[in-house]
Amino acid sequence: MSYIFTGLCYVRFISALLAIGLAWFLWKRRNSQGAIYLMVFEVSCAIWAVGDAFGAASIDVIMKMHWAGISYIGITISAIMFLLFAFAYTNLTRLLTPKTIAILMVIPVLTNIIALTNQYHHLLWSSLVIPEGTNLCIFYYGPWFWVNVIYEYSALTIGIFVLLIGAFKVFSNYKIQLWLLVAGTLLPFFASITYIFKLTPFKGIDPTSIAFIISGAVIAISLYWLRMFNIMPTARKQAIDNLNDGMIILDSENRVVEANPAFFKILKMTTRDIIGKQVDIVLLEIGVKICQFSSENDFNLEFSLGAESNQTSYEIKCHKVNDKNQRLIGRILTLADITTKKMILDSISDSNNRRKIEIIEKEKLILDLDAYARSVAHDLKNPICSVVGFSELAKVSLLENKRDEALEMIGVIQNQSEKIVKRIIQKLGGEVKVVSTNKPGEGCVFNFTLKEEVNV
Repeated sequence: MSYIFTGLCYVRFISALLAIGLAWFLWKRRNSQGAIYLMVFEVSCAIWAVGDAFGAASIDVIMKMHWAGISYIGITISAIMFLLFAFAYTNLTRLLTPKTIAILMVIPVLTNIIALTNQYHHLLWSSLVIPEGTNLCIFYYGPWFWVNVIYEYSALTIGIFVLLIGAFKVFSNYKIQLWLLVAGTLLPFFASITYIFKLTPFKGIDPTSIAFIISGAVIAISLYWLRMFNIMPTARKQAIDNLNDGMIILDSENRVVEANPAFFKILKMTTRDIIGKQVDIVLLEIGVKICQFSSENDFNLEFSLGAESNQTSYEIKCHKVNDKNQRLIGRILTLADITTKKMILDSISDSNNRRKIEIIEKEKLILDLDAYARSVAHDLKNPICSVVGFSELAKVSLLENKRDEALEMIGVIQNQSEKIVKRIIQKLGGEVKVVSTNKPGEGCVFNFTLKEEVNV
């Protein structure tokens, strides 16, 4: 039989299964920033654990050396993947270029080639000893082993350092995610140190792959319960940097401690002009002072920049930042471009004013027309009544063959009719001239003119 599987071998298999499970979970969230690197890290840990398990179960030196070489595939890749994950998760994406990744993978690739061909040069392991009466193996290291150890531990240390720095840059609600990541990484890291430098009483037993069980459980807590990839804590800075509105953060002494790119662009300033300066000095160009913000103006002021013919209007708001004891610890000022908003509001205001004027003018016209109608009715009432009355008398005179009386009545009717026409035309603002033809049956001719604009 080539293998003897002990309880520790099965523990390593469990560790590998847990790593595969986490990798599967991460694969479903591979579009999240950094998830793909952590997934490869977990797969590498699974390869490491499986190779360790079969190496520990092997009963001859050649097979143990063979499985140790396979383990090194996971060992070398895991350290680099953890470093790349730290860069991605803390938003240092500028370091994640194909060239950088290729350079970082040079030592791991060389180490794997050396591990698989170690029997020919012994650069990685100078010798391997199986103590009598046991199936354990003790490796004695060659010169390349220390090159690889220094390289891997450097990558892990940098990754942990990057995560620690990231933990201080995020909101307190999200710090626990990064702290758990660091804790989950440190355990296998320290386990590996105790094995390499033979600091444990159990010679030949590598506790690193076993430590991945606890490490995996810690990372699982971050993934499932703390929703590590649902909300990226370090995306806070990226979100602020990508805001179209300008933003500056002040300390309790009103000194500028941070500003986003939009703010620099709006005021055409540099970091040296702003960071560490009193905010009143920074805002001197726009004539705004921190003391101007109050509840009376809802902590909101407006100002304009640019030439008079091409001005841009901005709204600056002040937000107080208090600690849990409601003590003022700083302020946040935001600058928003409200040029379009103001143009729309001004246009609406002008339109409303024009409509008000039109309504007032129409109401006045209606009142004037009403007054005109009343005046005309009053002025024409008597002449019309006279015309009607004399028409009745003329009718009666004609029936009684009183021709002279009828003609007299008709003359009165003619005279009153001329008055009616004159008054109507005069009310309309025109001038009238009556010309008599002195011809029987033709009556008179009215010549009149109206003004072009009639104010009634």
